[in-house]
Parts: sequence; structure tokens; C-alpha cells
Amino acid sequence: MAHPLSDKSIDLIENSWKLVQQFGLQEAGVVMFKRLFEISPNLQDLFPFAGEELSDEHEGMKRHSLTVMTSLDDCLQIIRDVPRLKEELIALGAVHHINGVSSEHFAPVGSALIWTLEAGLKEKFTPEVKEAWLSLYGIVQSLMELGMDEGLTA
Repeated sequence: MAHPLSDKSIDLIENSWKLVQQFGLQEAGVVMFKRLFEISPNLQDLFPFAGEELSDEHEGMKRHSLTVMTSLDDCLQIIRDVPRLKEELIALGAVHHINGVSSEHFAPVGSALIWTLEAGLKEKFTPEVKEAWLSLYGIVQSLMELGMDEGLTA
């Protein structure tokens, strides 16, 4: 099965992700979720910490941030194994469907992720790196939506 991303795009994603790992997955996740709730405050209602005042030290947000970023890290560990990556993302979509996530939530999450990468990587977040991440996020979204759709029919 051909990979939807070029080898160069995968290399750019992997190399930039190493920098995120050095910063810290939980820390990057907290930045991302703070940005998400800044641009789409209504999405906080999907989480157990809905309505709570959030800070960098909020335990619920820190825990969820680490979970999400670890899931992303796990997917990036298998990015070159298309069948396995597809299977993981479809299953992740089914779980998110159960938790009330809908297709309309992907745009603000993607925006928050890209903003976080850009803020953290600074000049290393070149247009080429950004394009690789946008392509990857499009694949993630498509496969997770497939899993969400399958969750509707299950």
C-alpha cells in the first residue's frame, strides 16, 4: 500500500516531533489545549473539566494533554506502517465518537495543533514542515472520521 505522505514529509514530521518531545509532550499538550479553548471555548464542554478555570497546573487538563500527545506520539511511531496507522486512527475515531466528538471539532483542534507547533518550533516550523503537518492532520482527520462513521453504524 502506497503511503499518502512522501518520505520527505514523513522525515520533516519526525524531525520536528523530536523537538516537541524534547520540550515535553504534556507541556506541548497543555499549550495546545489552552489554545483550543481560547479559539473554541465551547469544546471544553466535551471534557471532564468542563466549566472549570484552567491553568497550566490544572491536573485534569495536564492529564488529558499527556494522553492526547502520547496518542499522537504513538501514531508517529508507526507513521511508516500505513495499515497499522490506519487501523489505529479508525479505532481512535470510534472512541472519540463515543465521547461526543463530531467532524466539526477537527478544524479547531487542527488549528490549535498547528499553532502550537509553530509557536514551539519557531523558525524550524518552515512552510515545508507546516505543509507536511497539515497533510498528516488531513489524513488523521479522514481516518478518525471513518472510525466515527463506523461508530454510528455499530
